[in-house]
Amino acid sequence: MGFEFVLQIWLQEFLALILLIAVPGLMLYGANELWYRACGLYGYRIELITGCVGTPLHEISHAIAVKLFGMSVRDIALYKPDPQSRTLGYVVYAYQPGSILHSLGRFVVGIAPLIGGALAVTGLLLVADLPRLGDYRSISDPVVAPMFQWATDLLSSADNLKAWACLALAVMVATHATPSRADLNGSASGLFGTVMLFLTLNVILVLLPDPAYELIQPYIDLEAFVAQVAAQVLQLAAIGIVAAVVLSAAVALCRGVGLAASKIRA
Repeated sequence: MGFEFVLQIWLQEFLALILLIAVPGLMLYGANELWYRACGLYGYRIELITGCVGTPLHEISHAIAVKLFGMSVRDIALYKPDPQSRTLGYVVYAYQPGSILHSLGRFVVGIAPLIGGALAVTGLLLVADLPRLGDYRSISDPVVAPMFQWATDLLSSADNLKAWACLALAVMVATHATPSRADLNGSASGLFGTVMLFLTLNVILVLLPDPAYELIQPYIDLEAFVAQVAAQVLQLAAIGIVAAVVLSAAVALCRGVGLAASKIRA
């Protein structure tokens, strides 16, 4: 197997993984900002309420990623609102600057809330016996095409209190699943080490004989991993974005009705 072929395939899949996490994450961040801004002065209070569920999961996701990559947690606050900095929690951790493993770890720690939130939403859908986007994947288009069918089935299946309670919790998770600016800075600093690690793996694969590569390939199938992660993150983002847009529209409508009523009284 040629070096150029392996390098091209793995780089494509690695970039696809980054984009399929980054794009839904940015869209979810924008939708959440829209929702909180639409609430005006009450935005921070609503953020505190939703943060009771979303923030601890956000910080636990960071902490798990820190431990998985051999780094140490120095301090953690699962839910400790600070009105001045507008932070709701934090994780302080230590790492070795020269360690490739820790460099990869910093990248994963930064995006861990998206992954943790996506897994939590999947768990909530399982508890409520609601359809999951991952079950709608197809070989030709494993991510985008099934979304409309999944969304339709999800709404039609939410016909009881348990389902709506789980969806409400999923929205609370989604509103706090996006990485903060500090999280993104940490991921950016670890991106170079992550890319170098992937390139090193590519070189090792090229040096392997074809029979050996075919033997281990099922265990390092990045394409299947990318599709699975993308489906989970897109599911999280879709629920959060739809909820944010609907709630923002509802707030705007209520404000419009209130303004019209005040003019009539005047």
